[in-house]
Amino acid sequence: MGLPISVQSLFAIMVFQVTSGIVEDGEEVETILTAYYPDTFSDDESGMVDVQGNRLRTLQDYLDGRAPYVTVSMDPRLKVPYGTRVIIPTLNDHFGVKNGIRFEARDAGPHMEGAGFSRLDVCVRSEQDSYDVAVNRVANVVFLFPNITRR
Repeated sequence: MGLPISVQSLFAIMVFQVTSGIVEDGEEVETILTAYYPDTFSDDESGMVDVQGNRLRTLQDYLDGRAPYVTVSMDPRLKVPYGTRVIIPTLNDHFGVKNGIRFEARDAGPHMEGAGFSRLDVCVRSEQDSYDVAVNRVANVVFLFPNITRR
């Protein structure tokens, strides 16, 4: 037995929205999480800062209490506002953070162009940390866009 027509229509709309780059505030979206790390070997500091020149904040630094948030990188074509909160429940559960890890969209790059909401890069401390299967996975995420009144 197939899904009712109304559910099929809703599913088709959601798939269209995600692939077209439209996501509602608070909407849960399935995405591919990947890890990236600051380039500590570059001649300048460009590999260690986000799109506004602020230092990249890693997941490990956050978990160790040395960072107020974790930098995530997204497709620059989406024009997600700088600092947009991202909730990743599976990582909260995996790392045992009851109040949630504070992920913020603060970076973007050409390697993310065209990915839309289907990919999200999480900043980690090192190349070794970038191989963590807990971070490199398919997961549901929620975007909390700024300047929107919440109920």
